[in-house]
Amino acid sequence: IHQPCSTCSGWGVNAKERKLKVKIPHSIEEGKSLRLAGQGNSGLLGGDSGDLIVEIRVSPDPFFERDGNDLRAEVPISFAKAVLGGQVKIPTLSESVVFSIPKGTQSGHTFRLKGLGICQEDQQAGDLLINVRCDYLCFRIFWIWRRKIKWKVKTQLAWQLSELAESANYI
Repeated sequence: IHQPCSTCSGWGVNAKERKLKVKIPHSIEEGKSLRLAGQGNSGLLGGDSGDLIVEIRVSPDPFFERDGNDLRAEVPISFAKAVLGGQVKIPTLSESVVFSIPKGTQSGHTFRLKGLGICQEDQQAGDLLINVRCDYLCFRIFWIWRRKIKWKVKTQLAWQLSELAESANYI
């Protein structure tokens, strides 16, 4: 080329930015990539455009942690609910569900809620794994709880403690 133009310097390509709308599948995992055919850089001297590769980065969720198609979450419960059982509201991807904590539940126990995890088109839905956690206060009360006190008195104390904790938005 004897006299190349000033914008492309004879390469036949002009650089410009543009915005694209990309449909991201709802169940895509961190680190996966999408290939957008013909949306990449222009080919030199009039050649075909290349492909644009979009690498997926997923922002962490404050409640859920992904493990394949399963979701994991930690749910704090009061001492009374751990000892006497009770219901707790658990958020899912679509709506909240009410789960019954069985009496005598230990802190750190994991419950599996079938089918409430990630649902991919070609696979069965994963599960939601709930790890219940009693805080430090719960463990301190447990040491007192082990003393020989009548079960009826223990039950009344546990419910009073639960009401107190809930009224103070502690648990």
